[in-house]
Amino acid sequence: MNSLQKHLYLAFSIVLLSITSLAFAQVTVRQLSNAEIAEHQRHLEQQQLRQLPQQTLQRDQLQVDQSIDQSIDQAVVSQSRVNQSQTGQEQTGQQQAQTTNQVIYPFPVNTTYYSDDSKQLPQQTNQQTQQQAIAPTVSNSISYITDAKAEQVATIQALKQSALPNAWPPNLNSTWQVQLFLDQQNPINTSIKADIYDIEIDAPQAVINELKARGHKVICYLNAGTAESFRPSTQNVFGGNLASDTALLEKWRSHGVLGNVYGERFSNEFWMNPNNVFVRTYVQSLLNKCKNKGFDGVSFDNLDGFSFDKWNPEPEQTGFSISADEQLAYNLWLADEAHKRGLYAGLKNTAEIAEPLSQAFDWVFVESCYSEKVRGWEPACENYAHHFATKGKAIYLNEYDWNMQTVADENNMTLQELRRQYCAWAEEDGIFLMFRENDTKSTRLLCRDIL
Repeated sequence: MNSLQKHLYLAFSIVLLSITSLAFAQVTVRQLSNAEIAEHQRHLEQQQLRQLPQQTLQRDQLQVDQSIDQSIDQAVVSQSRVNQSQTGQEQTGQQQAQTTNQVIYPFPVNTTYYSDDSKQLPQQTNQQTQQQAIAPTVSNSISYITDAKAEQVATIQALKQSALPNAWPPNLNSTWQVQLFLDQQNPINTSIKADIYDIEIDAPQAVINELKARGHKVICYLNAGTAESFRPSTQNVFGGNLASDTALLEKWRSHGVLGNVYGERFSNEFWMNPNNVFVRTYVQSLLNKCKNKGFDGVSFDNLDGFSFDKWNPEPEQTGFSISADEQLAYNLWLADEAHKRGLYAGLKNTAEIAEPLSQAFDWVFVESCYSEKVRGWEPACENYAHHFATKGKAIYLNEYDWNMQTVADENNMTLQELRRQYCAWAEEDGIFLMFRENDTKSTRLLCRDIL
């Protein structure tokens, strides 16, 4: 083959290759069907959800809007910067966590949750509890051993005598008002005489400003254990109403974010997985909202998922088999996240692990612990008093009339007699006690009003 033939053959090969490539491109570039587009979009959404914690690492300084619409992106930026700032601290004296679900906390996990390591609480069967009626002046049988209790009471009374009522952070003499879950018929009452107001995260900005202008400290109620489907902030983040949209709920369950419904009385709330990165970024966005609205502290609710898994049958559990160690790690992480934002941190209804939590949280908000005491249940009031009040940290308690009336009837007492007994216990334990109808109404009855 001469030189001319070689050149002609090469040119012909190039032309043939170009035609073949063009034909292949025309074959492969075709319009996708609607079904294929939908499937592609579904895979894309799943990929974005899985990759959410790694996104936006190079963004500029976090700008938190008063609206929660962009909360997840904002929280991811906050998480990345917190992780960077903590790297040096966490590597000193501790082994750095290897996964995003493993959280380092500075306090040892003590699986003996009752308050005095050297003493055992007397046990009482449910049958004994039902047969025993309490009198207003008789201590309940699950109280601490007499000598230990007397020493605890003396410590608490001494701390009360040395504390100022309106000091901040709160102490054993602080006075409280609680009004959660906004109700159109019961707007937040700003005229209640109290040092500190505990109100919900979605409270109007004007109400927060008014309370602070009057010298009150204002606490932000934040549910960090369950997703409340009725809140606008929850609906914006999760894409709709989880209680009414079954498909949406199942979508988040399939990703390990949401679990079972939170009991019969709260059928519009769903347990969140404390080990899930998406849950943590969601909670961080709520903390940012509390900070931006000018709250002085935050009150975390539903931090006792492990107790539900431990004591309840499967339908009433969280759906995540949360261990005490995992719960403790999550709760301590929450307190740390609040403190990083300049917010004091309050604990709600997590008495079984009160001892290690008392080193991190600044106060306790508890519900119905004296009614539980009468029934022989978990000694929550005693645990909180032993670990928080003896450190001078405030405890405030809601006891509800609808619950107390049942307890009074079970023990052949009047409601007024039961209230007096609760007040006597509260005085010993350093607890600020409020008798209430519910969390929506502002009205409350204090011990000074009935004695």
